[in-house]
Amino acid sequence: MARQEVIVLLLTLSVATLGLLAARSFTTRGMDADARDARSGQQWLSSKYESLSAVVPLTNWWRFGDTAAAATMHAALWNGSRWDLHRTNRLAAAVVLQRLRRRASAARVLDAGCGWGGSIFFLEEARRQAALNGSLDAHQLVTYEGLTLSPTQARAARESASRGGLGDRVRFARASYEEALPAASYTAVLAIESIEHSSDLAGALHNLGGSLERGGVLIVVTDFLRRAGANLRLLTQYRLHWCGPHATWHPPANDARWEHLLRRAGLRVVQRVQLTQDLYHRPAWVLTIYFELLLFGHMVATTFGMKRLALQLSNQIGGVARELLLHAGVIDYVFMVAERAKAAPLRKLSRRGAIRHTLTKFRGSRE
Repeated sequence: MARQEVIVLLLTLSVATLGLLAARSFTTRGMDADARDARSGQQWLSSKYESLSAVVPLTNWWRFGDTAAAATMHAALWNGSRWDLHRTNRLAAAVVLQRLRRRASAARVLDAGCGWGGSIFFLEEARRQAALNGSLDAHQLVTYEGLTLSPTQARAARESASRGGLGDRVRFARASYEEALPAASYTAVLAIESIEHSSDLAGALHNLGGSLERGGVLIVVTDFLRRAGANLRLLTQYRLHWCGPHATWHPPANDARWEHLLRRAGLRVVQRVQLTQDLYHRPAWVLTIYFELLLFGHMVATTFGMKRLALQLSNQIGGVARELLLHAGVIDYVFMVAERAKAAPLRKLSRRGAIRHTLTKFRGSRE
């Protein structure tokens, strides 16, 4: 047995022993205390992102050294020379700018799960640069709306927009993308690492798809299930601590399920980019040790009522479980674009309905 495997085994056994001495089983007590409260999924997510808001901007600024990174919440990707927090933003911006060039009228863009507004600010800067170099109409009015469940994130995003002189064209609200959205209103809707937190994927896609104008696009960056039935323990922790205890649709969905639900929402996939290979992966043996320690720490925190610590540890558990699943090839990290049909689909009539429809048209022409 390799030395690393021995270390992992000893530490895992130590953690398991401590867990038994605590006289509380994680499976019955330590899953997520907040999941057993009467709080709704939105409240759980709000607490989760309030907790992250105290940490992520500082760590991103320290890792990437710019204010734009501090306002961005999604994963960094390898771009060939360095870790790049804005690669998914660039992919999204390319799609949005392409759609803007196809239209002469004003456009609206929605970020469903906007965090501190980093993706919106990136899109607006990309639009401004395109207007300066002449590849986009400088007079085209583009407005942005961002939704987040975190009051801290919404407030910080508004302040950033105001400092950047964007207050008249950018609006941030504390709201859920699962609440009713205006129909046929947006040229593009972004859901970057947010759709996996929905309580009902089918309902969320129907709501977001219905908010798109004809020919509009839904841009999603999320996890896809590659191997069903594998690593069920990790998947359970991923669903509970990353997606949320309110996610009743057992995330993540596989390719076939995505295709089916998008089709039901009136959308079709027009672009897909596999990004898993460009994610940063820490060694699996390090993650395994860290994961077991986090589970034990979370069990202790929930047992003794330390809710804030339990929530921070829950965030870490979900993230590490997700990283291990990516490492094992159980899930994939995917950029996907789905387009709403440019015209309403023709209703398929029964034979009797078709005859009635023909007779009605005939009578109308004779009158």
